[in-house]
Amino acid sequence: MKALKWISENSWIHLLVSLILVITSGQEVLADVMGDLTAMRMGSHHGVFILGLFHLLKTLPDILGNLREVQGNAEKVKGK
Repeated sequence: MKALKWISENSWIHLLVSLILVITSGQEVLADVMGDLTAMRMGSHHGVFILGLFHLLKTLPDILGNLREVQGNAEKVKGK
């Protein structure tokens, strides 16, 4: 259970999953963006792309906060 909780709460795993969603669905979106826009067709890859973007935006504050903490701790160590 601890491993499952660690996986579900790990910001780096969330970032990796969101990047995979954005990259894989982004290839589909870019491949047929003009045809889809003119014909007003929406596919599941469009939804996955949007989900990946929002998931990415959700994880960025956690990642940036952790990086700031690491930087602050590194500065404390240098000051000692």
